[in-house]
Amino acid sequence: MADEEVLPYGPFKKTGDSPILFWRAYRCGKEGGFAGTSVVATTLPVFTAPTEERLKDLAKELGYGLQRVEDPDHSSGAGDRVEVGAPPFDHPQT
Repeated sequence: MADEEVLPYGPFKKTGDSPILFWRAYRCGKEGGFAGTSVVATTLPVFTAPTEERLKDLAKELGYGLQRVEDPDHSSGAGDRVEVGAPPFDHPQT
């Protein structure tokens, strides 16, 4: 498909030296805070698979394209995380 969304993907590991636990396709975006906090980059998993081949098959079935990234910041850690900037939900003291 010419207009399919292309997701970055890579192996999910606990640490750089760990074996691959699973493969994850994800979205990288910006999440705004409020009360004067900065906009921060977040990584949101879209879907996972036990092997790279299965991840590619799932992407095709769901209408996504995939692009492998070798960024170590996206190959470790669990779930959603804030990568840079101030905490996204910094409430002012009243």
